[in-house]
Amino acid sequence: MKPMNNIFEGIYPAVLTPFRDERSLDLDAFAALVDRLYAAGVDGIYVGGNTGEWYLQTLDERKRTARAAVELSRGRGRVILHVGCARTEDAMELARFAESAGADAVSSLPPYVQRWNLDEVLEYYRALASSTGLPAMVYYFPALTGAIPGADFFGRVRAIPGIRGFKFTDFNLYELGLMAEQAGSEFFILNGHDQLLLPGLLMGASGGVGSFYNIVPEWFVSLFQAWNCGDLDLARQRQFQINRLIQSVKKHRLIPALKCIAGMQGIDAGICRRPTLDLPPAEREQLLDQVRELIAVKA
Repeated sequence: MKPMNNIFEGIYPAVLTPFRDERSLDLDAFAALVDRLYAAGVDGIYVGGNTGEWYLQTLDERKRTARAAVELSRGRGRVILHVGCARTEDAMELARFAESAGADAVSSLPPYVQRWNLDEVLEYYRALASSTGLPAMVYYFPALTGAIPGADFFGRVRAIPGIRGFKFTDFNLYELGLMAEQAGSEFFILNGHDQLLLPGLLMGASGGVGSFYNIVPEWFVSLFQAWNCGDLDLARQRQFQINRLIQSVKKHRLIPALKCIAGMQGIDAGICRRPTLDLPPAEREQLLDQVRELIAVKA
């Protein structure tokens, strides 16, 4: 493990949440998945994000998953807990819980159901950051949230005490570069689009958070290590390898597809919760036929 500080670097899978059924988590399957990720050399885990289906869980379920993640990560890596909620008070409650449970940082999407304006979004992050002593990270995903994009937003939100990082999920690497240039030594940016990990690192990200890290964590670890060693040829090869897999999987709905592939690899990620539907049997077979050979390639 790297020394602990306020700067988060490296590879952080946005962990899937396994469900037994509509009413219960499968924390045994969650533990098996987290063990597999740490065995691959990841630096930590990002828990309860969009990939983890936070929006289909109760606050109690999110707390139980967070507690399990912290226990499973002791001595192995760092836990970033996504605490975003529709209600500011719920997000604050989860942030306080994250600190008491031993998480290393919290992260949150901005409130976005009503497309709140910039002042309202900033007020949300002020309330969130003030509720915990943990480093707080903005989950920047303007295509999803409609949040005010760009360097102006970055400058204003970065001035909020307690905000220490961005999860940058956008294709505009020009903006990432501007943000990274402004960031300073005590602020970090983690790349959020898996297909742009290497370009994101080039433009100033200190690591990445991603969905495909669940099924091929070794590839992302290898890319990051190659980048750190200055081996751009190998890093580029890994990115191309990752992108071929993404190209095959993106023909299907992401979360059901990732859970299906994890099952093929021996990790039972369980069902998707309604209204998300699992892949029909014929589509499952089509997906697995497409990716089986790609995933069999060693990193």
